Amino acid sequence: MPEAIIVDWYGPYKSKDDLKLEAKEWEDGTCTLYMGVQSHGRVGYIGMTEGPRTRFDNHEKLANADNRTFYIGEIATRGTSGRRKKKHRTDHAAAEHALVAYLQPPLNNQLMKRDLEDCCVVFSRFFSKDDYETPVDVLPKFPRIIAYDSYREEFVAGWQ
Repeated sequence: MPEAIIVDWYGPYKSKDDLKLEAKEWEDGTCTLYMGVQSHGRVGYIGMTEGPRTRFDNHEKLANADNRTFYIGEIATRGTSGRRKKKHRTDHAAAEHALVAYLQPPLNNQLMKRDLEDCCVVFSRFFSKDDYETPVDVLPKFPRIIAYDSYREEFVAGWQ
């Protein structure tokens, strides 16, 4: 089923420890995406969890020395209702998969090899970690909109 997802990103956090401190304040069950960003604004790793309080304790890819700053994102939209065939909500998995497939983070070597199952649009909004309300433009190379057309098997992205 096609998915449209809004992700509210917060950051940047200057260390994995700062990200862990922030995540400990989030409720378990919160659909959370997170990413490590390398030099020159290149995304190094994107992951997802529904247990942000404990996810970052032993995470080797996020702890990779090439990751310089970190972001945590909450999926602001609600997924499709009904029974799930997978562990995570369909919108949660689709958002992670679309971001990884388009951005090709070097540390996501497994997920980027699989095809997306259906059309998907991910709209990313970035906010200050200080007040969670002020919009910030912290990653100018990160597309605000990523759309995947499964019929044509192609992406469209927008930065404005």
